[in-house]
Parts: sequence; C-alpha cells; structure tokens
Amino acid sequence: MEAISTRYAKALLSLAQENNQIQEYLKQVKRLYEILLSNREFNSLLDSAFISKEEKLEMIDRVLKDEDLTYLTNFVKVIVTNNRSYKLIYCLKEFIKLANEDLNILLGTIYSSKELTEKEKLDIQLAFEKKLGQKVEFTIKQDPSLLGGIKVLIDGKIYDGSLQNKLAMLKKELINGGN
Repeated sequence: MEAISTRYAKALLSLAQENNQIQEYLKQVKRLYEILLSNREFNSLLDSAFISKEEKLEMIDRVLKDEDLTYLTNFVKVIVTNNRSYKLIYCLKEFIKLANEDLNILLGTIYSSKELTEKEKLDIQLAFEKKLGQKVEFTIKQDPSLLGGIKVLIDGKIYDGSLQNKLAMLKKELINGGN
C-alpha cells in the first residue's frame, strides 16, 4: 500500500502537471517546506487536537497570506481537514522528490570544510551538469572533519575531491612504487 504522503504528493504533482506549472509548484513547495521547518510551533498547532479545524484553516490563511503560496494554501487545508497535518512535511518532501524526477533534476549534497562562495557553488554545479548531462541542484553542508576540498553525493554516488582522499591516493601510489 502506498504511503499517505506519497498519495498526496502525487495528487499535487498531477495538479501541477495539468496546469503545466511544475516548476512554479516546486518553487512554492520548497518555500512552504522552509517555513514549516523553521516554524515548528505552526506544525504543532496544525496537529493539535485542542484547536478546531475552523481555527486551523483560519490560521493557515493568516500565516500563508503573505507568502505567495497560492497553489498550496488549499492543498494544506485539504491535508488539515482530513486530519493528516502530521504528514504535511513528508508530503512536501515527497513532492519535491517526484517533481525533480519529472523535471529530470538530480539532487545532490556538497560537503565542504569551509563556506563556499556563490561562484564556487555555481562552478561545481556546472561541472557536474556537464559531467552527468542533466540539471543538478545541491544543498551545501559544512563538514569540519574535511581538511580541505569537497565531497559530492549525487544519486547515491560519492565524488571525493577532499584533501584526505587526495593524500590517500598519493600514499597508495607511493606504496605501489608510482605505478
């Protein structure tokens, strides 16, 4: 049986496809996802048994009115009305995954010992898009355990350009006599 969050995400994706606006929906879903992650109290209130559905729906209108989330407000209301607000974050996360698959966009993570400049991020993105032949979107995570360089994870594959890896490769080469 398909998970509830997947069914809701597929329904929203279907609506986005019908309206030929997958990228706009994706943009708005990402924005709502950020809002919910940064505002755990809002999530708790939506899931509270002590607040009526009517109050929750009014609260959704108040919180989301200034966010330009026109495509999502009703989606959130449907989830809340059906007592599935505890699944909202999962629905959004699943939609992001499905929409990116539909748009042929790979998701990746760049691990770096230092904060990357916008130019560095763009250079890495363009290099991987050229290498893989499709669009790639990255999240950046600082990893203090790296001495330098970066590690990139895309679609379960690791591209290791870290200083540790380069030193290990050099050591291996020296042990094997330069062969």
